[in-house]
Amino acid sequence: MPARKADGNSQFFSYRLRAVGHLFEAEDESQEWPDLHAAIRQARKAYQADGTMPDWQVLATMIAATLRSGDNPVAENSLPGSPDSAG
Repeated sequence: MPARKADGNSQFFSYRLRAVGHLFEAEDESQEWPDLHAAIRQARKAYQADGTMPDWQVLATMIAATLRSGDNPVAENSLPGSPDSAG
């Protein structure tokens, strides 16, 4: 019997559910930084409620600023594009 191809709606739901899960995990892990935490939470809630895509550039800028602030346990060279980063 041939494998049944998933319809587009169920596949979309699967990806959306995964994205919500990742945003929730990021929200949880960012509690040490209230502004970043609030921005990620707002992005997750909007995406979960009505599919509004997060503004990835704004979130990336906030994350980079947090990493560079010195008020974090993550080394600055872990930023993508940094000379010592793997990415």
